[in-house]
Amino acid sequence: MAMRKKFISKTYLRDVSVYQLRLYYDDSKDYVVCAKKIEKVKSPFVTSNGITLIDNNYYILEITPLNENYNIRIYFNDKKEIVEYYLDITNGNGIDGESKLPYYDDLYLDVLILEGKTFTADEGELEKAYADGKITKAEYELAHKTANKLLYEIETKTNRYLNLDYNFYLNF
Repeated sequence: MAMRKKFISKTYLRDVSVYQLRLYYDDSKDYVVCAKKIEKVKSPFVTSNGITLIDNNYYILEITPLNENYNIRIYFNDKKEIVEYYLDITNGNGIDGESKLPYYDDLYLDVLILEGKTFTADEGELEKAYADGKITKAEYELAHKTANKLLYEIETKTNRYLNLDYNFYLNF
């Protein structure tokens, strides 16, 4: 099946010309944190609803749990305030044997936390991937099961990775 393998060191950096990247491998060996400080952009990345996610002196923090089926991306503004949480549902996460960089296999469905509201996104992409044979029925069901689990954990504030102290990782 044709899944979209994404390396967290490279994703979501279009129009970024200068940035710093730091990787933190947790002692428990079950997750990796990638911190990116955006130093210079050709143009800011602004969502369709007017929210700036990437600009000069902004940060992106990615948490890749190695034993879960999601990847967490958190966008911070230049004051290190959280702008948005974006959770990609995945078919698996890992560390590439050659580059030693974390990656995830994107399963199209996403969970977002924006302005205090939690919702899923890209349901249409998931439906199309399934209809086009890019993912199996089991992968389709895994995407929904994982999204529902995340929605519950967000509502009950029980997701361990969303409860980390992010400030440690943003000290550049």
